[in-house]
Amino acid sequence: MNLSPYAIHADYYTGIYAGMYTDAMTGEPYELRGRVEEDMAPWSYRILCN
Repeated sequence: MNLSPYAIHADYYTGIYAGMYTDAMTGEPYELRGRVEEDMAPWSYRILCN
């Protein structure tokens, strides 16, 4: 999540949480890789469930 009024570049390692999930908002499958690097819009978030 990006709880700020600024666009950010997120770069993080997921460790043991890497794997396949479902995007709770769209129902689409989402692969959470070992390293994630993405640009995030202000006030954006992603909710994943398994």
